[in-house]
Amino acid sequence: MELVRTAKKSRIRVAKTVILILITAVSFILGISAYLTYYGVRCEDKLKIDEYYITTKRENGNTEYYIGNEFDALNKNDHAKININIPSTIGPRFQNPVLCFNVYNCAIKVTIDKHVIYVDGWKDNRRNIPDKFLGNRSYTIPLITKEYDASGKTVTVELYSVSAKSVSTFDSLIVRAEEAWKLPIDGDQALFALLLTIVVISATLTVGSIIRSVMNRTFDIGVPIFMTTFFFALWSMSTERMLSILLRDVKVCSRMEYYAMFFLSLSIAILALQYFRKGIFHKLWIGLTVIDVAYIAGAITVNSISTVYSMQTFIRGLLVVVAAELAVFVTGVNIDKSKRGPVSTVIMRAGCLIMLIMGLLEIGRYQLVFLPNADAIADFKIGTFAAIILGVFMILYYIILNMEAHTSTVEREQLEEIAYNDMLTGIPNRSYFNKTVHEMSEEGLGDYTLIFIDLNDLKKVNDEHGHSCGDELIIAASVCVSKAFSKDGEICRWGGDEFVAFVPGDEAKGKDCISRFENALDEYNDSGLLPFRITAAHGAIFSSKEDPVDLTTALREADMKMYDAKKKMKERRID
Repeated sequence: MELVRTAKKSRIRVAKTVILILITAVSFILGISAYLTYYGVRCEDKLKIDEYYITTKRENGNTEYYIGNEFDALNKNDHAKININIPSTIGPRFQNPVLCFNVYNCAIKVTIDKHVIYVDGWKDNRRNIPDKFLGNRSYTIPLITKEYDASGKTVTVELYSVSAKSVSTFDSLIVRAEEAWKLPIDGDQALFALLLTIVVISATLTVGSIIRSVMNRTFDIGVPIFMTTFFFALWSMSTERMLSILLRDVKVCSRMEYYAMFFLSLSIAILALQYFRKGIFHKLWIGLTVIDVAYIAGAITVNSISTVYSMQTFIRGLLVVVAAELAVFVTGVNIDKSKRGPVSTVIMRAGCLIMLIMGLLEIGRYQLVFLPNADAIADFKIGTFAAIILGVFMILYYIILNMEAHTSTVEREQLEEIAYNDMLTGIPNRSYFNKTVHEMSEEGLGDYTLIFIDLNDLKKVNDEHGHSCGDELIIAASVCVSKAFSKDGEICRWGGDEFVAFVPGDEAKGKDCISRFENALDEYNDSGLLPFRITAAHGAIFSSKEDPVDLTTALREADMKMYDAKKKMKERRID
Protein backbone atom coordinates (compact mmCIF):
# COMPACT_ATOMS: atom_id res chain seq x y z
CA MET A 1 0.00 0.00 0.00
CA GLU A 2 2.85 2.36 0.87
CA LEU A 3 4.40 1.85 -2.58
CA VAL A 4 1.05 2.56 -4.21
CA ARG A 5 0.67 5.79 -2.21
CA THR A 6 4.22 6.81 -3.08
CA ALA A 7 3.68 6.15 -6.80
CA LYS A 8 0.46 8.16 -6.64
CA LYS A 9 2.31 11.06 -4.99
CA SER A 10 4.95 10.87 -7.74
CA ARG A 11 2.29 11.07 -10.45
CA ILE A 12 0.70 14.05 -8.70
CA ARG A 13 4.08 15.77 -8.42
CA VAL A 14 4.80 15.19 -12.11
CA ALA A 15 1.32 16.38 -13.07
CA LYS A 16 1.92 19.60 -11.11
CA THR A 17 5.28 20.07 -12.85
CA VAL A 18 3.72 19.55 -16.30
CA ILE A 19 0.89 21.95 -15.48
CA LEU A 20 3.38 24.56 -14.20
CA ILE A 21 5.48 24.33 -17.38
CA LEU A 22 2.36 24.51 -19.56
CA ILE A 23 1.01 27.52 -17.65
CA THR A 24 4.41 29.23 -17.93
CA ALA A 25 4.64 28.49 -21.65
CA VAL A 26 1.06 29.58 -22.41
CA SER A 27 1.47 32.72 -20.30
CA PHE A 28 4.70 33.56 -22.10
CA ILE A 29 3.12 32.99 -25.53
CA LEU A 30 0.09 35.09 -24.61
CA GLY A 31 2.32 37.81 -23.21
CA ILE A 32 4.41 38.00 -26.38
CA SER A 33 1.29 37.90 -28.56
CA ALA A 34 -0.28 40.70 -26.52
CA TYR A 35 2.92 42.74 -26.86
CA LEU A 36 3.04 42.19 -30.63
CA THR A 37 -0.66 43.02 -30.94
CA TYR A 38 -0.26 46.20 -28.87
CA TYR A 39 2.57 47.44 -31.07
CA GLY A 40 0.82 46.34 -34.24
CA VAL A 41 3.57 44.10 -35.55
CA ARG A 42 2.27 43.83 -39.07
CA CYS A 43 3.24 45.88 -42.09
CA GLU A 44 -0.02 47.34 -43.33
CA ASP A 45 1.55 49.22 -46.22
CA LYS A 46 4.32 47.64 -48.28
CA LEU A 47 5.28 47.71 -51.92
CA LYS A 48 6.65 44.53 -53.47
CA ILE A 49 8.91 44.85 -56.49
CA ASP A 50 7.87 42.22 -59.01
CA GLU A 51 10.34 42.75 -61.84
CA TYR A 52 14.13 42.89 -61.77
CA TYR A 53 16.77 43.08 -64.46
CA ILE A 54 19.43 40.59 -63.46
CA THR A 55 22.87 39.98 -64.90
CA THR A 56 25.01 37.14 -63.58
CA LYS A 57 28.68 36.69 -64.32
CA ARG A 58 30.01 33.21 -63.65
CA GLU A 59 33.49 32.38 -62.51
CA ASN A 60 34.02 30.55 -65.81
CA GLY A 61 33.44 33.85 -67.68
CA ASN A 62 29.86 33.24 -68.87
CA THR A 63 27.33 36.06 -68.63
CA GLU A 64 23.58 35.42 -68.23
CA TYR A 65 20.58 37.77 -68.32
CA TYR A 66 17.23 37.38 -66.52
CA ILE A 67 14.02 39.35 -66.06
CA GLY A 68 11.99 38.63 -62.94
CA ASN A 69 13.17 37.45 -59.56
CA GLU A 70 14.56 34.01 -60.40
CA PHE A 71 17.93 33.02 -61.83
CA ASP A 72 20.22 30.04 -61.86
CA ALA A 73 21.72 29.52 -58.40
CA LEU A 74 24.96 31.35 -57.75
CA ASN A 75 27.99 29.24 -57.01
CA LYS A 76 31.15 30.29 -55.28
CA ASN A 77 32.79 33.39 -56.79
CA ASP A 78 29.80 34.09 -59.08
CA HIS A 79 28.66 37.70 -59.36
CA ALA A 80 25.07 38.94 -59.83
CA LYS A 81 23.94 42.47 -60.59
CA ILE A 82 20.25 43.16 -59.84
CA ASN A 83 18.72 46.38 -61.12
CA ILE A 84 15.61 47.61 -59.32
CA ASN A 85 13.49 50.43 -60.74
CA ILE A 86 12.24 52.51 -57.80
CA PRO A 87 8.86 54.23 -58.38
CA SER A 88 8.91 58.02 -58.26
CA THR A 89 5.98 58.06 -55.81
CA ILE A 90 7.70 56.35 -52.90
CA GLY A 91 8.50 59.61 -51.10
CA PRO A 92 4.90 60.84 -50.62
CA ARG A 93 3.61 57.30 -50.00
CA PHE A 94 6.11 56.10 -47.41
CA GLN A 95 7.64 59.41 -46.20
CA ASN A 96 10.74 57.58 -44.96
CA PRO A 97 11.07 54.61 -47.38
CA VAL A 98 13.57 51.79 -47.10
CA LEU A 99 14.35 48.87 -49.42
CA CYS A 100 14.27 45.52 -47.60
CA PHE A 101 15.64 42.28 -49.01
CA ASN A 102 17.27 39.04 -47.89
CA VAL A 103 20.36 37.28 -49.22
CA TYR A 104 22.18 34.11 -48.30
CA ASN A 105 25.96 33.75 -48.15
CA CYS A 106 26.72 36.71 -50.35
CA ALA A 107 28.73 39.87 -49.97
CA ILE A 108 26.71 42.84 -51.21
CA LYS A 109 27.17 46.32 -52.63
CA VAL A 110 24.28 48.73 -53.23
CA THR A 111 24.63 51.67 -55.64
CA ILE A 112 22.46 54.44 -57.08
CA ASP A 113 23.73 55.88 -60.36
CA LYS A 114 27.12 54.30 -59.62
CA HIS A 115 27.21 56.00 -56.23
CA VAL A 116 27.86 53.41 -53.49
CA ILE A 117 25.40 53.76 -50.64
CA TYR A 118 25.96 50.48 -48.78
CA VAL A 119 28.49 47.63 -48.65
CA ASP A 120 28.78 44.48 -46.55
CA GLY A 121 31.74 42.12 -46.93
CA TRP A 122 32.56 43.67 -50.28
CA LYS A 123 36.08 44.17 -51.59
CA ASP A 124 37.23 45.42 -54.96
CA ASN A 125 38.80 42.06 -55.79
CA ARG A 126 35.75 40.38 -54.15
CA ARG A 127 37.77 37.25 -53.43
CA ASN A 128 38.82 38.37 -50.00
CA ILE A 129 35.64 38.41 -47.88
CA PRO A 130 36.54 39.70 -44.40
CA ASP A 131 33.32 38.59 -42.70
CA LYS A 132 33.28 34.80 -42.94
CA PHE A 133 29.93 34.25 -41.19
CA LEU A 134 27.69 35.57 -43.93
CA GLY A 135 24.68 33.21 -43.67
CA ASN A 136 21.11 34.53 -43.83
CA ARG A 137 21.01 38.30 -43.77
CA SER A 138 18.21 40.83 -43.87
CA TYR A 139 19.09 44.26 -45.19
CA THR A 140 17.30 47.59 -44.79
CA ILE A 141 18.60 50.23 -47.21
CA PRO A 142 17.30 53.84 -46.92
CA LEU A 143 16.06 55.17 -50.25
CA ILE A 144 15.82 58.87 -49.37
CA THR A 145 18.50 60.58 -47.29
CA LYS A 146 20.24 63.96 -47.22
CA GLU A 147 22.90 62.61 -49.57
CA TYR A 148 20.67 60.98 -52.19
CA ASP A 149 17.10 60.35 -53.36
CA ALA A 150 16.35 57.07 -55.15
CA SER A 151 12.81 58.08 -56.25
CA GLY A 152 12.36 57.24 -59.94
CA LYS A 153 15.91 55.92 -60.20
CA THR A 154 17.55 52.51 -60.53
CA VAL A 155 19.03 50.90 -57.44
CA THR A 156 21.63 48.23 -58.20
CA VAL A 157 22.25 45.43 -55.75
CA GLU A 158 25.41 43.47 -56.51
CA LEU A 159 25.90 40.03 -54.97
CA TYR A 160 29.15 38.12 -54.71
CA SER A 161 28.65 34.48 -53.73
CA VAL A 162 31.01 32.91 -51.20
CA SER A 163 29.56 29.39 -51.40
CA ALA A 164 27.92 26.89 -53.70
CA LYS A 165 24.22 27.51 -54.35
CA SER A 166 24.06 30.64 -52.27
CA VAL A 167 20.90 32.22 -53.80
CA SER A 168 18.62 31.67 -56.80
CA THR A 169 15.83 34.16 -56.07
CA PHE A 170 15.67 37.81 -55.11
CA ASP A 171 12.69 39.54 -53.50
CA SER A 172 12.49 43.03 -52.09
CA LEU A 173 9.90 45.22 -50.41
CA ILE A 174 9.63 48.96 -49.88
CA VAL A 175 8.18 49.96 -46.51
CA ARG A 176 8.39 52.81 -44.06
CA ALA A 177 11.63 52.70 -42.05
CA GLU A 178 9.62 52.58 -38.80
CA GLU A 179 7.97 49.32 -39.90
CA ALA A 180 10.95 47.54 -41.45
CA TRP A 181 11.74 45.62 -38.26
CA LYS A 182 8.31 43.95 -38.44
CA LEU A 183 8.96 42.17 -41.74
CA PRO A 184 10.60 38.96 -40.40
CA ILE A 185 7.46 38.08 -38.42
CA ASP A 186 4.85 39.82 -40.56
CA GLY A 187 2.02 37.27 -40.62
CA ASP A 188 3.97 34.83 -38.40
CA GLN A 189 3.51 36.46 -35.00
CA ALA A 190 2.14 33.28 -33.39
CA LEU A 191 5.02 31.18 -34.72
CA PHE A 192 7.52 33.76 -33.48
CA ALA A 193 5.90 33.77 -30.03
CA LEU A 194 5.99 29.97 -29.89
CA LEU A 195 9.65 29.71 -30.92
CA LEU A 196 10.69 32.49 -28.57
CA THR A 197 8.88 30.69 -25.75
CA ILE A 198 10.80 27.48 -26.48
CA VAL A 199 14.09 29.41 -26.56
CA VAL A 200 13.43 31.17 -23.24
CA ILE A 201 12.06 28.12 -21.39
CA SER A 202 14.77 25.77 -22.68
CA ALA A 203 17.46 28.31 -21.74
CA THR A 204 15.97 28.65 -18.26
CA LEU A 205 15.74 24.87 -17.82
CA THR A 206 19.33 24.49 -19.05
CA VAL A 207 20.54 26.88 -16.34
CA GLY A 208 18.40 25.05 -13.79
CA SER A 209 19.86 21.69 -14.83
CA ILE A 210 23.41 23.06 -14.58
CA ILE A 211 22.69 24.33 -11.05
CA ARG A 212 21.16 20.97 -10.18
CA SER A 213 24.26 19.20 -11.50
CA VAL A 214 26.53 21.38 -9.37
CA MET A 215 24.43 20.90 -6.25
CA ASN A 216 24.11 17.13 -6.69
CA ARG A 217 27.70 16.77 -7.93
CA THR A 218 26.50 14.61 -10.78
CA PHE A 219 25.82 15.51 -14.42
CA ASP A 220 22.10 16.01 -15.00
CA ILE A 221 20.86 14.75 -18.38
CA GLY A 222 18.63 17.81 -18.52
CA VAL A 223 21.67 19.91 -19.51
CA PRO A 224 22.13 18.36 -23.00
CA ILE A 225 18.36 17.85 -23.40
CA PHE A 226 17.51 21.50 -22.96
CA MET A 227 20.67 22.68 -24.74
CA THR A 228 19.60 20.63 -27.78
CA THR A 229 16.12 22.16 -27.64
CA PHE A 230 17.57 25.65 -27.21
CA PHE A 231 20.01 25.44 -30.12
CA PHE A 232 17.46 23.84 -32.45
CA ALA A 233 14.89 26.58 -31.71
CA LEU A 234 17.57 29.27 -31.99
CA TRP A 235 18.72 27.86 -35.33
CA SER A 236 15.12 27.80 -36.56
CA MET A 237 14.62 31.45 -35.56
CA SER A 238 17.86 32.33 -37.35
CA THR A 239 16.93 30.57 -40.58
CA GLU A 240 13.56 32.36 -40.55
CA ARG A 241 15.40 35.64 -39.82
CA MET A 242 13.14 36.13 -36.79
CA LEU A 243 16.15 36.65 -34.57
CA SER A 244 16.57 40.11 -36.04
CA ILE A 245 13.49 41.18 -34.08
CA LEU A 246 15.50 40.72 -30.88
CA LEU A 247 18.99 41.49 -32.20
CA ARG A 248 19.09 44.35 -34.68
CA ASP A 249 22.71 43.62 -35.66
CA VAL A 250 22.62 41.93 -39.08
CA LYS A 251 26.01 40.28 -38.70
CA VAL A 252 25.32 38.87 -35.24
CA CYS A 253 21.98 37.43 -36.39
CA SER A 254 23.57 35.72 -39.39
CA ARG A 255 26.36 34.25 -37.27
CA MET A 256 23.88 32.81 -34.78
CA GLU A 257 22.60 30.44 -37.47
CA TYR A 258 26.06 28.86 -37.74
CA TYR A 259 26.77 28.92 -34.03
CA ALA A 260 23.44 27.26 -33.28
CA MET A 261 23.97 24.56 -35.93
CA PHE A 262 27.49 23.68 -34.77
CA PHE A 263 26.60 23.62 -31.08
CA LEU A 264 23.44 21.66 -31.85
CA SER A 265 25.52 18.78 -33.18
CA LEU A 266 27.66 18.87 -30.03
CA SER A 267 24.68 18.93 -27.66
CA ILE A 268 23.17 15.92 -29.47
CA ALA A 269 26.44 14.05 -28.99
CA ILE A 270 26.54 14.86 -25.26
CA LEU A 271 22.89 13.86 -24.89
CA ALA A 272 23.56 10.49 -26.52
CA LEU A 273 26.58 9.87 -24.26
CA GLN A 274 24.35 10.42 -21.24
CA TYR A 275 21.51 8.34 -22.69
CA PHE A 276 23.68 5.34 -23.62
CA ARG A 277 25.75 4.75 -20.50
CA LYS A 278 27.18 1.37 -21.52
CA GLY A 279 27.43 -1.18 -24.32
CA ILE A 280 28.26 -0.90 -27.99
CA PHE A 281 26.22 2.29 -28.51
CA HIS A 282 28.10 4.09 -25.76
CA LYS A 283 31.40 3.20 -27.46
CA LEU A 284 29.97 4.23 -30.82
CA TRP A 285 28.91 7.59 -29.44
CA ILE A 286 32.31 8.20 -27.94
CA GLY A 287 33.71 7.86 -31.45
CA LEU A 288 31.02 10.12 -32.97
CA THR A 289 31.59 12.73 -30.29
CA VAL A 290 35.32 12.75 -30.97
CA ILE A 291 34.63 13.18 -34.71
CA ASP A 292 32.13 15.95 -34.01
CA VAL A 293 34.50 17.88 -31.71
CA ALA A 294 37.39 17.43 -34.14
CA TYR A 295 35.28 18.64 -37.07
CA ILE A 296 34.07 21.72 -35.21
CA ALA A 297 37.57 22.53 -33.94
CA GLY A 298 38.96 22.07 -37.45
CA ALA A 299 36.31 24.30 -39.01
CA ILE A 300 36.88 27.08 -36.50
CA THR A 301 40.66 26.82 -36.86
CA VAL A 302 40.60 26.92 -40.67
CA ASN A 303 38.09 29.76 -40.63
CA SER A 304 40.23 31.79 -38.23
CA ILE A 305 43.42 31.59 -40.33
CA SER A 306 41.99 31.48 -43.85
CA THR A 307 40.86 34.37 -46.02
CA VAL A 308 39.17 32.01 -48.48
CA TYR A 309 37.19 29.48 -46.46
CA SER A 310 34.12 30.55 -44.51
CA MET A 311 32.04 28.51 -42.05
CA GLN A 312 29.67 27.94 -44.97
CA THR A 313 32.41 25.76 -46.46
CA PHE A 314 31.92 23.30 -43.62
CA ILE A 315 28.14 23.44 -43.32
CA ARG A 316 27.49 20.46 -45.61
CA GLY A 317 29.92 18.33 -43.70
CA LEU A 318 28.19 19.41 -40.51
CA LEU A 319 24.82 18.43 -41.96
CA VAL A 320 26.26 14.97 -42.66
CA VAL A 321 27.48 14.75 -39.05
CA VAL A 322 24.07 15.81 -37.68
CA ALA A 323 22.25 13.37 -39.98
CA ALA A 324 24.59 10.55 -38.88
CA GLU A 325 24.05 11.45 -35.22
CA LEU A 326 20.27 11.45 -35.63
CA ALA A 327 20.34 8.14 -37.50
CA VAL A 328 22.58 6.41 -34.95
CA PHE A 329 20.61 7.85 -32.04
CA VAL A 330 17.27 6.65 -33.45
CA THR A 331 18.77 3.23 -34.21
CA GLY A 332 20.15 2.93 -30.70
CA VAL A 333 16.93 4.03 -29.03
CA ASN A 334 14.96 1.44 -30.98
CA ILE A 335 17.23 -1.61 -30.72
CA ASP A 336 19.32 -1.17 -27.57
CA LYS A 337 18.11 -3.95 -25.24
CA SER A 338 19.08 -2.06 -22.10
CA LYS A 339 16.63 0.71 -23.02
CA ARG A 340 13.44 -1.30 -23.40
CA GLY A 341 10.38 -0.84 -21.26
CA PRO A 342 10.32 2.58 -19.55
CA VAL A 343 7.74 5.10 -20.72
CA SER A 344 10.49 7.70 -21.09
CA THR A 345 12.18 5.49 -23.70
CA VAL A 346 8.93 5.18 -25.64
CA ILE A 347 8.64 8.98 -25.62
CA MET A 348 12.24 9.38 -26.77
CA ARG A 349 11.83 6.72 -29.46
CA ALA A 350 8.73 8.37 -30.94
CA GLY A 351 10.29 11.83 -30.78
CA CYS A 352 13.51 10.64 -32.44
CA LEU A 353 11.68 8.94 -35.29
CA ILE A 354 9.72 12.11 -36.03
CA MET A 355 12.86 14.19 -35.69
CA LEU A 356 14.81 11.96 -38.04
CA ILE A 357 12.13 12.22 -40.71
CA MET A 358 11.88 16.00 -40.34
CA GLY A 359 15.66 16.33 -40.19
CA LEU A 360 16.07 14.47 -43.47
CA LEU A 361 13.30 16.56 -45.03
CA GLU A 362 15.03 19.73 -43.85
CA ILE A 363 18.35 18.61 -45.33
CA GLY A 364 16.53 17.82 -48.56
CA ARG A 365 14.83 21.21 -48.51
CA TYR A 366 18.20 22.84 -47.91
CA GLN A 367 19.43 21.30 -51.17
CA LEU A 368 16.22 21.82 -53.19
CA VAL A 369 15.42 25.37 -52.11
CA PHE A 370 17.80 26.80 -54.72
CA LEU A 371 16.03 25.18 -57.66
CA PRO A 372 13.88 27.40 -59.89
CA ASN A 373 10.18 27.59 -58.97
CA ALA A 374 10.91 26.15 -55.53
CA ASP A 375 9.09 28.84 -53.53
CA ALA A 376 6.65 26.33 -52.02
CA ILE A 377 9.54 24.23 -50.73
CA ALA A 378 11.29 27.30 -49.36
CA ASP A 379 8.17 28.46 -47.52
CA PHE A 380 7.57 25.07 -45.91
CA LYS A 381 9.17 25.65 -42.51
CA ILE A 382 10.23 22.07 -41.73
CA GLY A 383 13.03 23.12 -39.44
CA THR A 384 10.69 25.36 -37.47
CA PHE A 385 8.12 22.62 -36.97
CA ALA A 386 10.90 20.21 -36.06
CA ALA A 387 12.18 22.61 -33.41
CA ILE A 388 8.72 22.86 -31.87
CA ILE A 389 8.25 19.07 -31.87
CA LEU A 390 11.72 18.58 -30.44
CA GLY A 391 11.00 21.00 -27.60
CA VAL A 392 7.77 19.24 -26.68
CA PHE A 393 9.26 15.73 -26.79
CA MET A 394 12.46 16.67 -24.96
CA ILE A 395 10.67 18.40 -22.09
CA LEU A 396 8.15 15.55 -21.86
CA TYR A 397 10.97 12.99 -21.88
CA TYR A 398 12.81 14.79 -19.10
CA ILE A 399 9.68 14.99 -16.93
CA ILE A 400 8.85 11.30 -17.41
CA LEU A 401 12.49 10.33 -16.85
CA ASN A 402 12.57 12.18 -13.54
CA MET A 403 9.26 10.63 -12.53
CA GLU A 404 10.65 7.15 -13.24
CA ALA A 405 13.87 7.94 -11.40
CA HIS A 406 11.97 9.27 -8.40
CA THR A 407 9.65 6.25 -8.36
CA SER A 408 12.63 3.89 -8.62
CA THR A 409 14.36 5.69 -5.75
CA VAL A 410 11.28 5.49 -3.56
CA GLU A 411 10.75 1.82 -4.41
CA ARG A 412 14.39 1.10 -3.63
CA GLU A 413 14.11 2.90 -0.31
CA GLN A 414 10.92 1.02 0.47
CA LEU A 415 12.53 -2.31 -0.38
CA GLU A 416 15.55 -1.43 1.76
CA GLU A 417 13.21 -0.53 4.58
CA ILE A 418 11.46 -3.88 4.24
CA ALA A 419 14.78 -5.71 3.97
CA TYR A 420 16.45 -3.98 6.90
CA ASN A 421 13.61 -3.20 9.31
CA ASP A 422 11.71 -5.56 11.57
CA MET A 423 8.08 -5.63 10.46
CA LEU A 424 6.66 -6.05 13.99
CA THR A 425 8.67 -3.50 15.96
CA GLY A 426 9.87 -1.10 13.24
CA ILE A 427 13.45 -1.15 14.55
CA PRO A 428 16.37 -2.45 12.43
CA ASN A 429 16.57 -6.20 11.96
CA ARG A 430 19.47 -8.63 12.05
CA SER A 431 20.38 -8.05 8.37
CA TYR A 432 20.71 -4.32 8.91
CA PHE A 433 22.80 -4.85 12.04
CA ASN A 434 25.17 -7.21 10.25
CA LYS A 435 25.50 -4.84 7.30
CA THR A 436 26.04 -1.69 9.36
CA VAL A 437 28.29 -3.02 12.11
CA HIS A 438 30.39 -5.10 9.74
CA GLU A 439 30.90 -1.99 7.58
CA MET A 440 32.03 -0.20 10.74
CA SER A 441 34.36 -3.08 11.60
CA GLU A 442 36.10 -2.70 8.21
CA GLU A 443 36.94 0.89 9.11
CA GLY A 444 38.08 -0.08 12.62
CA LEU A 445 35.72 -0.47 15.57
CA GLY A 446 37.87 0.99 18.33
CA ASP A 447 36.37 0.83 21.83
CA TYR A 448 32.82 -0.56 21.97
CA THR A 449 30.33 -2.49 24.08
CA LEU A 450 28.13 -5.21 22.62
CA ILE A 451 24.98 -6.16 24.55
CA PHE A 452 22.87 -9.27 23.93
CA ILE A 453 19.32 -9.08 25.37
CA ASP A 454 16.74 -11.86 25.77
CA LEU A 455 13.21 -11.36 27.10
CA ASN A 456 11.88 -13.58 29.89
CA ASP A 457 8.59 -15.52 29.88
CA LEU A 458 7.56 -14.90 26.24
CA LYS A 459 6.17 -18.46 25.97
CA LYS A 460 4.28 -18.01 29.24
CA VAL A 461 2.71 -14.76 27.99
CA ASN A 462 1.71 -16.42 24.71
CA ASP A 463 0.12 -19.37 26.55
CA GLU A 464 -1.71 -17.34 29.22
CA HIS A 465 -2.63 -14.14 27.34
CA GLY A 466 -2.41 -15.07 23.66
CA HIS A 467 0.06 -14.37 20.89
CA SER A 468 -1.17 -10.82 20.41
CA CYS A 469 -0.02 -10.02 23.96
CA GLY A 470 3.25 -11.76 23.16
CA ASP A 471 3.66 -9.37 20.24
CA GLU A 472 2.89 -6.44 22.56
CA LEU A 473 5.60 -7.69 24.90
CA ILE A 474 8.16 -7.69 22.07
CA ILE A 475 7.05 -4.23 20.89
CA ALA A 476 7.26 -2.81 24.42
CA ALA A 477 10.74 -4.28 24.86
CA SER A 478 11.84 -2.74 21.52
CA VAL A 479 10.67 0.66 22.78
CA CYS A 480 12.83 0.28 25.86
CA VAL A 481 15.82 -0.90 23.78
CA SER A 482 15.46 2.08 21.43
CA LYS A 483 15.16 4.51 24.32
CA ALA A 484 18.31 3.19 25.95
CA PHE A 485 20.66 2.51 23.04
CA SER A 486 19.60 4.10 19.71
CA LYS A 487 20.90 7.56 20.65
CA ASP A 488 24.44 6.27 21.23
CA GLY A 489 24.69 3.22 19.01
CA GLU A 490 23.06 0.64 16.79
CA ILE A 491 20.24 -1.71 17.79
CA CYS A 492 18.36 -4.57 16.18
CA ARG A 493 15.85 -7.29 16.84
CA TRP A 494 18.09 -10.33 16.52
CA GLY A 495 15.16 -12.71 16.23
CA GLY A 496 12.19 -13.88 18.30
CA ASP A 497 12.55 -12.27 21.75
CA GLU A 498 16.24 -11.42 21.35
CA PHE A 499 17.78 -7.97 20.83
CA VAL A 500 21.34 -6.79 20.25
CA ALA A 501 22.83 -3.35 20.92
CA PHE A 502 26.19 -2.00 19.77
CA VAL A 503 27.55 1.07 21.61
CA PRO A 504 30.79 2.68 20.38
CA GLY A 505 32.92 4.28 23.09
CA ASP A 506 34.45 3.37 26.42
CA GLU A 507 33.10 0.82 28.90
CA ALA A 508 31.50 3.50 31.07
CA LYS A 509 29.34 4.62 28.16
CA GLY A 510 28.20 1.04 27.55
CA LYS A 511 27.32 0.56 31.23
CA ASP A 512 25.41 3.84 31.23
CA CYS A 513 23.30 2.63 28.28
CA ILE A 514 22.60 -0.68 30.07
CA SER A 515 21.49 1.25 33.14
CA ARG A 516 19.16 3.35 30.96
CA PHE A 517 17.68 0.14 29.54
CA GLU A 518 16.95 -1.26 33.02
CA ASN A 519 15.37 2.05 34.05
CA ALA A 520 13.28 2.06 30.87
CA LEU A 521 11.95 -1.43 31.72
CA ASP A 522 11.06 -0.28 35.25
CA GLU A 523 9.28 2.82 33.93
CA TYR A 524 7.29 0.76 31.44
CA ASN A 525 6.28 -1.75 34.13
CA ASP A 526 5.25 1.06 36.49
CA SER A 527 3.02 2.53 33.77
CA GLY A 528 0.74 -0.52 33.94
CA LEU A 529 0.21 -0.57 30.18
CA LEU A 530 0.57 -4.37 30.13
CA PRO A 531 -1.07 -6.97 32.43
CA PHE A 532 2.33 -8.48 33.12
CA ARG A 533 5.86 -7.32 33.88
CA ILE A 534 8.61 -7.11 31.29
CA THR A 535 11.90 -8.60 32.38
CA ALA A 536 15.01 -9.38 30.35
CA ALA A 537 18.41 -10.94 30.76
CA HIS A 538 21.42 -9.40 29.10
CA GLY A 539 25.10 -10.06 28.60
CA ALA A 540 27.69 -7.44 27.67
CA ILE A 541 31.20 -7.64 26.22
CA PHE A 542 33.57 -4.67 26.18
CA SER A 543 36.29 -4.36 23.55
CA SER A 544 39.13 -1.84 23.62
CA LYS A 545 42.05 -0.96 21.37
CA GLU A 546 44.40 -2.40 23.97
CA ASP A 547 42.40 -5.62 24.35
CA PRO A 548 40.33 -5.96 21.15
CA VAL A 549 37.55 -8.52 20.65
CA ASP A 550 36.40 -9.23 17.10
CA LEU A 551 32.71 -8.86 16.43
CA THR A 552 31.92 -12.55 15.94
CA THR A 553 33.60 -13.46 19.22
CA ALA A 554 31.86 -10.58 20.99
CA LEU A 555 28.45 -11.81 19.79
CA ARG A 556 29.17 -15.36 20.93
CA GLU A 557 30.51 -14.35 24.36
CA ALA A 558 27.71 -11.81 24.95
CA ASP A 559 25.19 -14.51 24.09
CA MET A 560 26.84 -16.86 26.61
CA LYS A 561 26.82 -14.17 29.29
CA MET A 562 23.18 -13.48 28.58
CA TYR A 563 22.29 -17.17 29.12
CA ASP A 564 24.27 -17.22 32.36
CA ALA A 565 22.31 -14.18 33.55
CA LYS A 566 19.05 -15.78 32.49
CA LYS A 567 19.95 -18.98 34.38
CA LYS A 568 20.70 -17.01 37.56
CA MET A 569 17.40 -15.11 37.25
CA LYS A 570 15.48 -18.40 37.06
CA GLU A 571 17.38 -19.79 40.08
CA ARG A 572 16.44 -16.69 42.11
CA ARG A 573 12.78 -17.17 41.20
CA ILE A 574 12.85 -20.84 42.36
CA ASP A 575 14.50 -19.88 45.63
